[in-house]
Amino acid sequence: MAYQDLQLQRSLRESLRRRSSLVGFSALVILAYAVVALIVLTYTKGIFEKEVAPTLPKEGIVLSFELNRDSITRSFTVDVQAAQPPPPAGQPAELSVRLAGDLRHDGGPGEFPEGQITVGVNRLTETRLSIAITADPWAPEKVRAGVFRGLVQVRGPGISTDAPLTIWLKDRDGRGAALALTLLLLGAMLGLLVKYITERLTPQAVLVRRLGTLKRALSYRDDGATLPVRARMRIDDLEDQISRSDYAQVEKSFEEFDKDKVALATMSWHFRILLDQLDQQAGILRGARKLSSTDARLIEGVLEAEFRAVQKSQVLDWPEQEEDMVAQCRENANSFGVVTGIISRFLRSPGDRRLRAQLFDIQQGDLPPAGSLLDVPETDTEADESPSPLADSPEARDFGPRAGIVGIVTPGLRQDPGRVSLLFRQARTIAALASVLVVSLVGLKTQYLDQRPFAGNLSDWLGIGLWGLVVELSGVAVLDVLGRLGSGGTAGSTRP
Repeated sequence: MAYQDLQLQRSLRESLRRRSSLVGFSALVILAYAVVALIVLTYTKGIFEKEVAPTLPKEGIVLSFELNRDSITRSFTVDVQAAQPPPPAGQPAELSVRLAGDLRHDGGPGEFPEGQITVGVNRLTETRLSIAITADPWAPEKVRAGVFRGLVQVRGPGISTDAPLTIWLKDRDGRGAALALTLLLLGAMLGLLVKYITERLTPQAVLVRRLGTLKRALSYRDDGATLPVRARMRIDDLEDQISRSDYAQVEKSFEEFDKDKVALATMSWHFRILLDQLDQQAGILRGARKLSSTDARLIEGVLEAEFRAVQKSQVLDWPEQEEDMVAQCRENANSFGVVTGIISRFLRSPGDRRLRAQLFDIQQGDLPPAGSLLDVPETDTEADESPSPLADSPEARDFGPRAGIVGIVTPGLRQDPGRVSLLFRQARTIAALASVLVVSLVGLKTQYLDQRPFAGNLSDWLGIGLWGLVVELSGVAVLDVLGRLGSGGTAGSTRP
């Protein structure tokens, strides 16, 4: 990695941090607006047409199921004329009651089978009867929603009465289904969020805070640019273990770092001094005025040579070669101080041939020893417009005039390393969204469309949302949830 790459990573890291925060906030806002829009559309005309309750007769026998599909029993009184001639004293007239046939649907084809309705009669007085009706709209045959009409026939000695029978089943499609699906989606997402926080984020948050404490102790910055390569790799492994929730290996890694914490902090301090010196030189270059592109590329090459010297020290085997690493850091710190003075004097006197020649030597990797700056007298010679040794190199052509430290993109970064498929990068997110969708659709069928005892009151609607929350929170496998599609008769047992 070049020093320009390090500068670029710093700016990119800050840009990505701001962008991720903005994307996360935007996603939450969009999700909130989507949920609100769905709820508004559910309760207004448009996508889902509002169901209008039919006008039911005020006279006769009327059974209203609303959204409920459980069998119900209702009793009604019917007035009849007295039997002519009246039955003998002490011998009540025998009465029979039955349906005239299947009840017919008002809106088109469809019947309410006669076999799913039971009718009984009891005489209250000579002129008043009590008729008990039990109707089951879902057993053995599911009856479609709507209004059904028929006749209850009462027969007996001197009695012949037909009482109109009306049965209404409210439609569960449309707005009701949309509301149920909305509640299931909200419940499932809330359950998934609670599960993710309790089972993954909470333990990981503790480990991330512990890792942050370790990094602060090591003065970790710029993705480990102040640490030896081996230590940097151990930090990367630890971060990967935390992301994979490999808690046993994480604890072992923390114990190893605790043993080497002091030594690593010392090494980080040495390398931080060197990088601070490079940042100081880069600041001098950025503040220079009236600097030709050739001179700018020359100084950029010097910074690259110094950064290579830092990396050469970092690749030594640590902790076996710790003493050699410290010695090189001290030697480089002295040399970088000399280079800073040479750059400052060169920017004041860009025509000085001896300063330019010394910068060329540094660019080639020949760092000056401490005190060598005193051997270079400051002169006022004419500007040397000879081409830089870097001028014809591919690196120099990629630098461009004054581009280097301010915002350079090196050829290595321009090359597309190959994009990982979205399915792999966001596998967990996609799986979570698929789980929420599957749970919501299964819940819509088993807890609403196929749920017999659903009256549409607050308790039932709240139960639907809680069902989605509990299923996601309990971690039920998607295949188990799909298995409930075939158990419509026992769907009620899945209620929380």
